[in-house]
Amino acid sequence: MKISENVEMIDGTMANVYVIKRKDRIIQIDTGMKNNFQKIVQYYEHNGSKPDIIFITHYHMDHVGSLREMVEKYNPVIISSNIEKDYLSGKIKPEKPRSILGKLVYKMMPLLDFKDVMTPDYLNDPNIDVILTNGHTPGSSSLLLKDERIVFIGDAAREKDGELEIDRTFTLDQKAALDSLNKIKSLKPVLVLPGHGNPVKLE
Repeated sequence: MKISENVEMIDGTMANVYVIKRKDRIIQIDTGMKNNFQKIVQYYEHNGSKPDIIFITHYHMDHVGSLREMVEKYNPVIISSNIEKDYLSGKIKPEKPRSILGKLVYKMMPLLDFKDVMTPDYLNDPNIDVILTNGHTPGSSSLLLKDERIVFIGDAAREKDGELEIDRTFTLDQKAALDSLNKIKSLKPVLVLPGHGNPVKLE
């Protein structure tokens, strides 16, 4: 699905996977579930391209599920926040959500042991900001395209009936998540691209 001239969403993934086309590289946002890998590959084969960078908004399985396969096939640079990179590398073990459903999903979490995860400084792009929007996880982050006024927020909030709301089932710190949602809203005018649901335009 085409979002703008330089941003697309790969159709049919569990959590939304976005592709950003910059002048010198392609940045992918998150990777969906493991069984979404072929859909992502089909997208790149159709477009004759590949991801140079994968930005991970947070470590939940529906966002990193096919990361290992993506690394094996394309060898992209993995980028995440300073906090979240320690979860992706296995240095810190993910916390269990408090909800019953959250605890069940936690048991299915894949092994996280990715090496050489880079911090946002690696992007070195004056038109890209990475913003800490924690609460859902300790290091959840959003990526803002300043030149296009588009922000990719992962699960900092989800879209429901055209509005942004906190996913309380899987969010670890409700207060921090609400603060982060307010931070996202303060970016307007901006087009918000969530990990779940449709784009939301804030004006």
